[in-house]
Order: sequence, then structure tokens, then C-alpha cells
Amino acid sequence: MIYRIDELKPKAWANEYLRYLDLRKKGLRKASFEALEQFILIYNDLDKTLRRLFIDFIYQIGREAGNCDEYIPVNLYSVFKMELNKWIKEEPENPIPYRWSSELSLVKRAVELDPSDQLTLDIFFSRLIKGIEMNQHEVEFGFAYDGDPMQDLQLIISVESYVVYLEDAKMKEEVKKSLLVLKNVASKAIR
Repeated sequence: MIYRIDELKPKAWANEYLRYLDLRKKGLRKASFEALEQFILIYNDLDKTLRRLFIDFIYQIGREAGNCDEYIPVNLYSVFKMELNKWIKEEPENPIPYRWSSELSLVKRAVELDPSDQLTLDIFFSRLIKGIEMNQHEVEFGFAYDGDPMQDLQLIISVESYVVYLEDAKMKEEVKKSLLVLKNVASKAIR
């Protein structure tokens, strides 16, 4: 589903957030963050269902735009993180709050809860591959493996079965290839 930020315009409670985006786009940093602070006060007074819908909406907007930082700057992220933690405690079987977590283990939990959710699979495999690539990025130059190669190998093995749920054939092949390469590097680092 493609979301558009314009969908917030009829929502009076979102005016300060939209003003934040507009001011930020104009390069008015201080004014934009003042608007964001006003929005956070409003956001905190919304009922939890609306707060949670907004989190899911904005994360999807940021992801589609390829720039979550623009839509969810650090001070808003802190507010979202607290809400996500509450949401997970209150609805432990709902994959949505896990999906938007910054912790890979929690995103993995979202996949476990709903392995057919293509967005969650994309987020999970992207983060997993990038994270392990960072651990391995200097190995080819003769430097040590960053992190624990056994832990990375075990993680790859534990999630390979989720690749079959990827519906996009091209993405499925890319993920398979990436996991194979990462698996081989981790295996060699263990020896």
C-alpha cells in the first residue's frame, strides 16, 4: 500500500507535524523543530490507537521515501520508541510494533508472527544483510571479523527458511545470494 503525506492534511491534530515537514523542506531548522515539539505535545495527548496508527503510517511514508530521518527525527523517534515498547507489551502477538523496532531481534519477531508480510520481510532481510555486511566489510582486506562470526552464521541459518515467503522473485534471488556469501565469509572466519 502506498501512503502519501497529504493524507494527513484533513487531520487537525497533524497540522504541526505537516508544518514541521514544510519548514524543514525550506531549510528553517529551528522553526521546524519548534513545530515538531508542538506536535509531540499534541501527539502525546492522542488516544493510543491514533498514536499507533500514526507511527505505522509515518514509518511507511519514511520507508517509501527512502529517508526515515526526515520524517522521524531523533526527538520524535524517542517518543515513538516508548510507544512501540508499550505497544509490544500490550499486544505481543501484533507484528506491527515489532516491525518498526530498531532492534533486529524484534523485527525478526515480526517475521515470526507474520512471515507472509512482504514489508516486514524486506525490512528484516535488509537490516540483517547490512548488519552482517558491516561485520564482514574489512575481512577481504585481511582485517579481523567485526563481531562474532559464529553468532552471524547461526542467525543466517535460523532465518534462511523465511526466504521462501518473499514473493518478489528478483528480491528472493538477491537475498539468497547475499545470505550465501555472508554465510561463507562467516564460516571461513570461524575456521
